[in-house]
Amino acid sequence: MLIPKNLIIATGSRPRSLKGLPLDEKDVFSSDGALQMEALPKSILIVGGGVIGMEWASMLHDFGVEVTVLEYADRIIPTEDKEISKELTRLFKKEKKLK
Repeated sequence: MLIPKNLIIATGSRPRSLKGLPLDEKDVFSSDGALQMEALPKSILIVGGGVIGMEWASMLHDFGVEVTVLEYADRIIPTEDKEISKELTRLFKKEKKLK
């Protein structure tokens, strides 16, 4: 069981909360609210491995944050072609950006 202190919910182009995870924009952020973070956390869980979630994952990793991505589908960026998703997964793993 993952019990993160900091969490971004990136479930699509419009922010939405998930049952049991109210968006307080202090510990549980929407992808929009994360822009208002006062300081970067040491680690973060991102719920949603779509384009927005992976964009946040890459950026936060580049700033030194340990990032874990949780995606419901069987692959990241599931709305894109499987070959694109496969190549992005390979690149993220190569750069140690994906857990």
